[in-house]
Amino acid sequence: MITNLQEILYPYQDDDSRLMVANPLLMNTSEMGTGKTEVAIRVMQLIGGRRNLVVCPSNMVLEWKDRIHKYMDADVRIPIPYEKPTHQGYRLTKEHFDGEFLIVNYEMLRVQPEVKSSKKKKKKTQPFNYLNVLKLPPWDTIWFDEAHKLKGPETQQTIGAYDLVETSRDRTDHIHPITGTPFLNYPNELWSPLHMLYPEDYPDYWEFAQEFCYVRQGHWGPQIVGARKKAQPKLRELMSKVSIRREKVDVLPFLPPKQYRTVPLAMGSEQRRIYDTLEKELKAYLDTGASIQAKGGLALQMRQRQWALEPKLLDPETKITSVVTQTILDLAEGISRAGEQFAVFSWFSSYLELLSTMLDEHKISNVVISGRERSEIIRREKRLEFQAGKVSAFLGSIETMVGIDVTNARYGIFADRYWVPKTNEQAEDRLHRPGQENKVIIIDLKPTDSVYSDIDKVLTRKEHAFDGAISLQRVADEFMKRVS
Repeated sequence: MITNLQEILYPYQDDDSRLMVANPLLMNTSEMGTGKTEVAIRVMQLIGGRRNLVVCPSNMVLEWKDRIHKYMDADVRIPIPYEKPTHQGYRLTKEHFDGEFLIVNYEMLRVQPEVKSSKKKKKKTQPFNYLNVLKLPPWDTIWFDEAHKLKGPETQQTIGAYDLVETSRDRTDHIHPITGTPFLNYPNELWSPLHMLYPEDYPDYWEFAQEFCYVRQGHWGPQIVGARKKAQPKLRELMSKVSIRREKVDVLPFLPPKQYRTVPLAMGSEQRRIYDTLEKELKAYLDTGASIQAKGGLALQMRQRQWALEPKLLDPETKITSVVTQTILDLAEGISRAGEQFAVFSWFSSYLELLSTMLDEHKISNVVISGRERSEIIRREKRLEFQAGKVSAFLGSIETMVGIDVTNARYGIFADRYWVPKTNEQAEDRLHRPGQENKVIIIDLKPTDSVYSDIDKVLTRKEHAFDGAISLQRVADEFMKRVS
């Protein structure tokens, strides 16, 4: 049954749809959970184009198809996955270009390099280069969902996006990037979509970066190290001209609030003893002047994170109990007995798989989306199973939560956090969006005097504009203050 989209749109979504129809190069950077997909589909309805191209992460292709079919009786085509294990990725055929909608993933924009064949002086091209094919049709609209995927100006898929847009510019009226996080780290990440839409206004990356960011000369060349606070008013003015930005607090005041609860946890004596040994190893390493960002520093810090979370990640045969895992199992039993559903997030896919087995042993039904799924169909089926109330627990990787709605969950439990705030927010807002009828309770489990308490200190500074490398160094600084 087709849902009449116009009848269910909020007033602000209707306004945004009309703004995007009137402004063919407008970005939609509204906050996660405000319904940007519905706005996009409404724009396509109003334009009435016969050819629409949607580029999105591979894990959202089926979500887009489902959403379009919910509101339109339309012919939607999606790539066909390769069945042979020797052929990774997806393929298109001539028939894919006969529908009203074609939904492809970002990988299909990549400019594939030539590779040498076994015969001398002969070359052959990688067989999965679809960019030239995508450039052929006269698209009525082109959409880039989760457009922050194009933040790297020199990546193959960003170069492919530039090429697609430049080729289509004279034939395509509407080109719209969509993202709830226009930049995850620093404002320099805005340059790619701006350059793609307005190449004459934003021709040079480093000129833009130096205007809005602090740049220093590093060992490998120029490095972005911070955002210029004095340039923020100019940046806001710029973005107000080229994008829509809606905040949930302004347009969805009826949405139940998020409530945060931090649970400090003390490791057991054996877990603590070995963890302290790992800390001494890292301190000795850093005392030599070595960088936390070097291979050795990353490996030592990773071992700390894994041991504090779950010793079995480093030693599958150990009998040492994880304080984090035991707390999750206790919470899971209480929540499931109350007839509620919950989500557990972790950075480590291996931990989610291990936790799933433990929940099975406790007779608590669950699904896992860790990024290791063999196909997007499996991922979609798991999400729908949870949303239908057929299982109690949803276990999700913090890194792969884009495009997943788990509004049936009232509780979101973070077994561990990543050190970039926006990445964690992406996971939180899988629960906190339209469709959620309860107050969302976010529970953070924090092993005391550990790398996770150091990460927490960095996150609580509420610095939303720093990248993984800088924040990793700050975590190391907090660690050295604590152990010195």
